[in-house]
Amino acid sequence: MMKLKDLDLSALSENPIMELDYAEETDGEILVRPVMNWSEELFNSQLIVRTQFVDREQKSYIGWAYLNSTSQICDSQPNIIFESGELLSFWYGVSKPSNRSIDLCSKKEIKFPLQFDCYHNDKIPHIYGELEGLYYFDSSFKETVFKL
Repeated sequence: MMKLKDLDLSALSENPIMELDYAEETDGEILVRPVMNWSEELFNSQLIVRTQFVDREQKSYIGWAYLNSTSQICDSQPNIIFESGELLSFWYGVSKPSNRSIDLCSKKEIKFPLQFDCYHNDKIPHIYGELEGLYYFDSSFKETVFKL
């Protein structure tokens, strides 16, 4: 088990499905553990899955997204984990994207749009889509994209 914020590329390459463990939450930190044996009961849990991202120049990244029944950004909340350990989230809820995230997109030279494709198999729904920038809800709770 590890803290979600410490999840790295190595852990995701070894374990493409992770379960969030709120029961073991410590000091406000959410823990994750690898899913070793799939069962239908896991659909009642909150899961994240390894996700592949490819930008318009075919540069590839790895990260994770929440496993949901839709590819909506507010549901899947995709994230890239860079080799440096930095995390870039594409979903910001009711907050506008942070300057740190905007700067990170520039620093890593991410070229939008990004295609994302989540790990799936015959038991897990295929979640995929396109990211045009960083997403949030505006003051009317409409999903809005901050394009870079």
